Amino acid sequence: MGKSYQKTSLKFDEEKRKDFLTGFHKRKEARKKHARQQMDKQLREKRSAIRQGKQKEISKRLEEINQIKMENGNTDGVLLENECVDPTVIDLPNHQVTVVETSMFNPLENLFVGSNETDEEKPEANPEEIKKTTKTVEKLAKKKQMLTSKKHKKSTQQKANKKMKKFLRKARSQKGRNK
Repeated sequence: MGKSYQKTSLKFDEEKRKDFLTGFHKRKEARKKHARQQMDKQLREKRSAIRQGKQKEISKRLEEINQIKMENGNTDGVLLENECVDPTVIDLPNHQVTVVETSMFNPLENLFVGSNETDEEKPEANPEEIKKTTKTVEKLAKKKQMLTSKKHKKSTQQKANKKMKKFLRKARSQKGRNK
């Protein structure tokens, strides 16, 4: 005849079952938190790699500049490793800052931030362009003032209310026709 099957029964630990069924949100949040931590870690590593690359590039360029100056016999402004004077370490809440004073800066060499242009090299501004830009700036200032004023806010609310009433009237009249 037919085969007889043995019945199996499963026993659940009610506490674990309850934790499993109610813990979906917790596990999802834990996965998100772990992913955020991994992304932050990768971002920190990338930043440090970029920073180290920049430091290497700067030191390489500095060596090249020093080598060229030494070849030309000009030792003014050449930064040697033993010239660093009195490094100061400042402890901040999230990091440390090391300030090193050097004798590399020579104010006699005409070092400026930005482009080095004299007043003679700068082109004169066209008076018509100045008028146009001042007019557009004035228009934008008026527009901003109008948008931030209470009057404008009220008028836009009133317009919206009128449109809503018109729409409701239309909807009611179409509803009445359809009946």
